[in-house]
Amino acid sequence: MINYDYTRFLCESNKYKRAFFHTLLLQLAPWSFNRDKEENARCFPSEEFTQIASQSLSSLNSDVSNLITLIELARTRNIHQLNIMLPYSLDEKEIAKITKHTLADIQQFSDDRESLQVSLL
Repeated sequence: MINYDYTRFLCESNKYKRAFFHTLLLQLAPWSFNRDKEENARCFPSEEFTQIASQSLSSLNSDVSNLITLIELARTRNIHQLNIMLPYSLDEKEIAKITKHTLADIQQFSDDRESLQVSLL
């Protein structure tokens, strides 16, 4: 099980405006995982996932698009349970769209803070 704080990603992505070139490089980052493998081997799996996710997500994309990317990234990393902390709840249409694209079992919780529990089969 991996916990990912999407709220943190949103806060960090708003700290600065990205130039077009920098954004383009971030979109190409998923193909550069091999060079970071040795560096990431020294951290906890949740930290490694957070680092990789920060390279794969973009503040230019919608939340739904970013969450689909995040879930697909978890699937490629053989993560079967992903908990995503959110700053706000998603509506039923957004959850349905994410479920349709990822084929994941998604449950939304609104306890102390909003979160999604994603089960990947």
